[in-house]
Amino acid sequence: MAERHPSLAPTLERLAKEHERVTVLLEELKQALSGGDPLKVRAEVDRLVDELEAHLTYEEEQLIPILDLA
Repeated sequence: MAERHPSLAPTLERLAKEHERVTVLLEELKQALSGGDPLKVRAEVDRLVDELEAHLTYEEEQLIPILDLA
């Protein structure tokens, strides 16, 4: 996609960084789940959901219009 749409370079770079962040969030969630503290697990799940929703919203706003053109 980067080759066909060079103007997306900043967007794709941001998304790549966010994907790395999602990997970290998932690891943090695994650690919370292993702790057995239900309040901490709930807080981690809520935080993960919020960050994932923000990421997916941005991704859709940026990429869907380009994909619709194809």
